[in-house]
Amino acid sequence: MRPQILNRKLPNYAFIFYLMLIIGCYKEHSKQTDISQSGKIKSLDLAQNYNNSTEEFEKFLQKFNNPISLNKSTDLPEAPWGRRIPGGEIEPEFMNQFVLPCLDKYQNPADSLPNDLPKKSDAKTLKGFYLSELKHPKDTMVAALLIDLIGYQGKEQIQEWIILAYFEKHSGEALGYDIVAWTHEVLSSQIHGRLKMIEDKICLENLFLKDGLKVQKYLISLNNPVQKQNYPKNTLELSAQDFTKEDIRYQKYCDEITRTCVDLPLDVFVYAGRVSLENADEFFVSQDQQAQLEINRQVQMIDETYLNIQKMYKYHQTFLQEKGYRISYQYLGNDFFVLSGISNEHIIIYSKYLIEKGTPYEITLTYPENQKKLYNKIAEQIHASFQVKD
Repeated sequence: MRPQILNRKLPNYAFIFYLMLIIGCYKEHSKQTDISQSGKIKSLDLAQNYNNSTEEFEKFLQKFNNPISLNKSTDLPEAPWGRRIPGGEIEPEFMNQFVLPCLDKYQNPADSLPNDLPKKSDAKTLKGFYLSELKHPKDTMVAALLIDLIGYQGKEQIQEWIILAYFEKHSGEALGYDIVAWTHEVLSSQIHGRLKMIEDKICLENLFLKDGLKVQKYLISLNNPVQKQNYPKNTLELSAQDFTKEDIRYQKYCDEITRTCVDLPLDVFVYAGRVSLENADEFFVSQDQQAQLEINRQVQMIDETYLNIQKMYKYHQTFLQEKGYRISYQYLGNDFFVLSGISNEHIIIYSKYLIEKGTPYEITLTYPENQKKLYNKIAEQIHASFQVKD
């Protein structure tokens, strides 16, 4: 005989409770379904946003029509500042979405020339222009883009930046930037840059001109542009066999732009770069930044004066004396002359000027008097080896 409790009918309140329990479970199930569906919708929204960002960045990338390979050194600016023609202007939406966030991510001012770094706040007020995309071993992961930023005062251009901006290739996420070149008309300051690939890193070499010359060079890790490494080593394209003379290692360096060759002391002049003024030239700076070598080919304003060796000889004599140099050695040949002297600040200068095939060339070496034991030997080798390419 079964217990009576099982045979009795459930009271009304129990039935109601049971019904509520079933309805509650249904609602909870429905709620979970809604949450699940809501979750799907949310993740779809995120994916949609990601896709939109990727599509926008792809459109942004397509605007850079001049890819640059860094198999050889690239010097910027590629022409004198006043004669450069900007590319297409970057649209405001791309400036806001990509360029300005990149400017916010400059992490380490210490790796730029101290106290002379252009103000980041200034950059945000400038107009952006497309330059080039760099081709490099990690370009499937990181986009390295050269961007022109120009500031105006009325209609007059007063400053210009060339930055190398880094982005995650698929999402367009800003990773940071480096200043490659910069000029400011009011401050009379300039930074010139040289780019080259060293293994899988970009080597950036800066020359800063203001009351003298300062240099820096570091490697940029493309998968983490914030991590930089100082690189005081020679990165010139040298093909001839090196040789040692009086304990100094040399290698013949021939330059296509200056059209000259010279025996270069490899372990002394480890920094190099161009200054795109009115002539074809190249600067070399010693590791301690105390000595400087400049090679110049005159390509602008070549008139009768520049081609008259006696007039140029007298001009250079007067120029050195006005700069405070006491001339200690001078020699005038048929198509060249050599001048050497020492300044009141104990800086020695050696200069050789020659004319060949109607073009003036000049090579100038300056160094501190307390290092003359080394550089006097270098000056002799430079004088003997300096020649114009055929």
